Amino acid sequence: MLDDTTGKPTFAGYLMFSGVFPNAKIQQIAVADGHRRRGVGSALLRETISRREAEGCLRITAAVADNLPGPQAFYEKNGFGAVLERPGGRARKRKITVRARDLDNEHLLSAIDRPREGHPLASELGLRSRGAGVAPLYAIDLNVLFDAIRSDRERASLARRVIGAALAHRFRLAVAPEFGVELNRGATPGADDPTFALAMQLPRLPAVDAAKTTALATVMHDIVFATSPPSEARRVQAHSDSRHLAHSALARASGFVTSDGRILDARTRLVEEFGIDVISLDEFAQLLDDTTAEDGPSAGFATTELVRGPISRDEAIAYMLEQHVGRELLDGVADPTGNPRIEAMKEAGRIVGISARSRATAIDAPFRLLMHVRQDHVGAQLLAEALLHSQCIQACADGPATIEAVAIPGQSATRRAAVLQGFVPGGGGILVKVAIGRPMTPKNWASMARFTHRRTGLRLQEAPPATAWERREIAVSRPDGSQAVIGLAALEDVLGPTLLAWPGRTGTVVPIAQKYADDLLGTSLQASMFVPNVAALGDRRTYVSSPKAANALRPGTPILFYESTRSGGRGAVVAAARVVDAVIARKDSLPGDAMRRSVIEDADPLSSSEEVLVTTFDNVMRCPRPIPLSKLREAGATGTQNLISSTPIGSDALIAVLDLGWPHA
Repeated sequence: MLDDTTGKPTFAGYLMFSGVFPNAKIQQIAVADGHRRRGVGSALLRETISRREAEGCLRITAAVADNLPGPQAFYEKNGFGAVLERPGGRARKRKITVRARDLDNEHLLSAIDRPREGHPLASELGLRSRGAGVAPLYAIDLNVLFDAIRSDRERASLARRVIGAALAHRFRLAVAPEFGVELNRGATPGADDPTFALAMQLPRLPAVDAAKTTALATVMHDIVFATSPPSEARRVQAHSDSRHLAHSALARASGFVTSDGRILDARTRLVEEFGIDVISLDEFAQLLDDTTAEDGPSAGFATTELVRGPISRDEAIAYMLEQHVGRELLDGVADPTGNPRIEAMKEAGRIVGISARSRATAIDAPFRLLMHVRQDHVGAQLLAEALLHSQCIQACADGPATIEAVAIPGQSATRRAAVLQGFVPGGGGILVKVAIGRPMTPKNWASMARFTHRRTGLRLQEAPPATAWERREIAVSRPDGSQAVIGLAALEDVLGPTLLAWPGRTGTVVPIAQKYADDLLGTSLQASMFVPNVAALGDRRTYVSSPKAANALRPGTPILFYESTRSGGRGAVVAAARVVDAVIARKDSLPGDAMRRSVIEDADPLSSSEEVLVTTFDNVMRCPRPIPLSKLREAGATGTQNLISSTPIGSDALIAVLDLGWPHA
């Protein structure tokens, strides 16, 4: 890799590989001084994996000495699991860990395992939650939270890095219900406890059977406290720790992060007998070392001219040939007679990714989508996300649509972006989803369900159950006629962008200054003369506000953006979205990924304390008809302070506002 930002190319790093088909091996990766922690190593590895996948290789390995924690964490983060341990040379007397990653290619075993239903949606239908299989789920105990919020604690910086990594979507962080019970037990009655308030906003582990939790906690308690004095083993805290562990194991968490020495001492038995990996805070923070430097301030797009826009068919073909991808793939999607829509991401005038979309003339024909992004670009994930989001929005502009994306071998960043936006494997090298493009409420549910069925073959029940939100599932008929009961969050993923609203689901109205709304939401009434902000390109974006809004912005909450008149705005709700996660973070240590997906340069004015609430949201939809303050009052959606701060609203108000903003949905 060369750095040509100064006009004179300089050496940045290299990767050396070898192998005998269908296996490849990483021999060496080196990054030059001055270029480290900028994503060079990760970009080189992604490009190598991309090319090996394109060649049809099935596995790639790397051998790493056990006394090199940085490289171990680097390969771990990039999906290389430990498969073998062997002795090293006699001189150093160290052990060598062989790590391997299976590549994303069709082969005999995957062909045998592939579902045989005729229609792509028949096998999956988006039953996976957003991000399933991509971001591992880790539970934390109370000590990790205390470490993060108390500057005087020895591991404060480590804990904050862990919280920041969760906010940047490197892993999913969650706590057991026992977490809040334990905090509440030590709280002073009637006191305003900010630690308890923060803990209540953390995502919860999936619900599990209470009886099984109690039974497993008893067994784990005996293991963890087997050698402890009886007085210590009988403590309430000891039983609480055991319930934390039991719930984490039953919820199939990838690991349990703790600083508790007794639990760490028992981790060998815990992982062998119950499959729960107990990991210390120090070890977990080490996994984050030398990881994707795209999260760092120096490797993002802050100084990069990144533009998305249409390109010609000839430009697209030239790019595909340059990237050694057969033009026949483009021909299969962007048929000149099919009125193709071809877009590109350009950086300083150079194409770094393309997408092409076309559709047959039949009313129920799916859109065919082809995407290719340079995997050696440090922002490959965001490039893919931006192109995919744009094509999905355009595809469903006139109503629900099925989108079938061609999965090109070697495009791992593109595949990840697709999964995060609700695409699921459809067989035959295709990723598929249904895009609605507008909210579904009791008022328009029946017509939208019929429209969706006619366009996609997917049949939703024609009336939303009055208590469906409590049950969090709904009946659906697949295109082949078979029935399925689907979780609402998963259904909202696969139908996105959309919001499913009916009695029982509440929302929140948040104020936003006009200049921020224009950049973050793309709601400006006139086209900008400037390059659009990177934050507005992707599906996931970040809203930064006061920590006081934490209770109103829980994950999964519909969020309505009110353009404030105090900033010269329209005094109206201009867009809707859905909260992915909301985390309180210190102003001086905001994660790079969160900042890149926001439009703020300085967090100081946003709260009076040293902390802010960083809310990540997706499923962004601009209102065809912005809802003015007068209509919001009539709908009961203004609260007592006329939307000066984040305002929770009931389900009736949420439905009324969505119906006003999308009157012809």
